Amino acid sequence: MALENIYSDTLRFLKYSLGNKKEVLNVVKYGEINEEDYWKKLYDLCEIHKIVPMVYEAVYKLNEFKNISNELQMKWRKRSIAITINQMVKSDAFLKLYKELLEANIDALVVKGIICRSIYPNPDQRISSDEDILIKEEDFKRCEDIFLKFGLVKTTENEDDMVQVYICKKTGLHIELHRQLFSENSYKYNYLEKIFKNVFKNSISVEINGVKVKTFSYDEHLLYLICHSTKHFLASGFGIRQLCDLVMFVNCYGKEINWEYIWINLERLNLMTFVLNLMDIGVKYLGLKNRNIEYPNNVNEYYVKSDELLSDIMYAGIYGTSTSERQHSALMTLGAMENTSKLSKFSSLKAVFPSVDRINNKYVYLRKYPILLPIAWIQRIFEYIKNNHRLKDSVNSTIIIGNKRIELLKEYKLIS
Repeated sequence: MALENIYSDTLRFLKYSLGNKKEVLNVVKYGEINEEDYWKKLYDLCEIHKIVPMVYEAVYKLNEFKNISNELQMKWRKRSIAITINQMVKSDAFLKLYKELLEANIDALVVKGIICRSIYPNPDQRISSDEDILIKEEDFKRCEDIFLKFGLVKTTENEDDMVQVYICKKTGLHIELHRQLFSENSYKYNYLEKIFKNVFKNSISVEINGVKVKTFSYDEHLLYLICHSTKHFLASGFGIRQLCDLVMFVNCYGKEINWEYIWINLERLNLMTFVLNLMDIGVKYLGLKNRNIEYPNNVNEYYVKSDELLSDIMYAGIYGTSTSERQHSALMTLGAMENTSKLSKFSSLKAVFPSVDRINNKYVYLRKYPILLPIAWIQRIFEYIKNNHRLKDSVNSTIIIGNKRIELLKEYKLIS
């Protein structure tokens, strides 16, 4: 019950920080734990979801917060300030870099990241681990030259990867440069490629701190946010911050969105039930305005019961990384996506013995020598043993989480 109270309060604090200043914050539900433990647990949850500055914005004036130890208050304050300043530095560096791409006449579309942050009341309190840029294949070399000249260092080992990663050690800026949006083993890959084939033609510009940044149209951006979240949900899940992005985007641009186009594509992607439940959470807990959404006429025909989905999101942490067991369970859910007919027999095995394409990002040698897959399995098992002293309990926990999440995918019609 104590954890449920913390989840509930976290959602109220987030709703406030998203611009809903009428949200009542003067009651904190301590439940069965004392004040100090409550604020420690709340802090830990916010760290997992990377939302410390957003929640601190809502709580620092509360009498309940002022009554806790100065040490814990300062922990919240220092962490919030440090994260926000760090994000300001990275955002500034990114805009300077993007201006150089504009001056070089490179057609570069920015998605998620700074585009989403720009519509928050306090943009740099919504931190981003990286910035995503989509370019045309023919602009790749010029774009990379600008990155390297700017001081970025490439960390991707395989030149053929359609996503190249660059970091700036001085500012902490982290960029993923995309030559295509989705990998070929993505969920509904062929249809996704069709949906997003005209993103350059349909692109728009938004002004951020005096810089005109090119990005997707409102319709395509909303679909991309949904598809990106779905990708993570199908693996080990995603956290509440991604849902905040969806809420802010719809509240900001809902009147500009062609909702008929959205629903048609979500129906074809089998995502209607999932998205309607995400929106249900947004409306109930995060200030999503129904007036900004044009629901389909048959909306009442869909299954909408979002409690289990919300619990999974709160437990997940950022991109489902709250625990190692949860991360490993992704191989079970992804296996279920690939072959639901063999689900009960093979899903647990897939968590232990994954295919090459599931682990070749970590074990890079598999890209060149896929025949070494059994070696990678052995290496992976030894790493797992090293990091989990209670191996049997950890494996059992992974399987339990994986099976529970497979049932969740079924509940929200992501698998049959």
